[in-house]
Amino acid sequence: MTTTKIRNTLAKVVILCCFLGLTLQANAASILIDDFVTTQSITATASSPNAFSSVAAAEALGGERDMELQLTGGFTSLTLSANPFGGELLVHDSGATVTGSSVTVWDGLDNAAAIDYTGLGGVDLATGQDSFLLTGVVADLTGAISLTVYDASDATGGTSSTASISLPGGILAPTDMTLPYASFTTFGSNGAADFSNVGALKLEISNTTSGSLDVIIGSVSAVPEPNSAVLFFAAAGLMIGRIRRRMSVR
Repeated sequence: MTTTKIRNTLAKVVILCCFLGLTLQANAASILIDDFVTTQSITATASSPNAFSSVAAAEALGGERDMELQLTGGFTSLTLSANPFGGELLVHDSGATVTGSSVTVWDGLDNAAAIDYTGLGGVDLATGQDSFLLTGVVADLTGAISLTVYDASDATGGTSSTASISLPGGILAPTDMTLPYASFTTFGSNGAADFSNVGALKLEISNTTSGSLDVIIGSVSAVPEPNSAVLFFAAAGLMIGRIRRRMSVR
């Protein structure tokens, strides 16, 4: 093969790689659940241990974010906030000795404390995605984060899948945490959810055994499998390298 032909072949390979790589990236895009831009805050106290709030949020999946609190012990307060100081974060803030749980729900435009298990209308989170990513997690003490996926085909909420992350405490630097779909092994009474037909999502932060837990989350997303585009570009790079070596020999 002449040098000119090799150069032409190399150019065609580069163009093809760019086209196919962009196609792979488009087909395996992340889906944002929420990055907590819209301000929202609720507080529960010993005298008023339950609280609820619902706000329209363009960045949230389904266009609305619901929050609920249950304080189970302690004498100060439990607060859940989105973007409380311009940081675009979800903040679970427990006062001294306080135990309890916070719940954030994405179930469409219902403005109601009761979860609408079909509210998202069957969002597909499975085509190209295989994990949920929680970015920038900080947790000073022990607790747990759980995420529940509800199947849009079951209005009772009985078709669901849940996975949990145990918080060991001492996570003081923002840390990304992943919940692979394969880890959703706790199922509802009617079986497991179909991640390609999601009706609602529930994120729960709990500290029922130790008080004063503070948790920060930067965003929640459904993310792709180990990036097929990256693997493709690596293989393409090897091919281009071989062609260039042949050119240098000539």
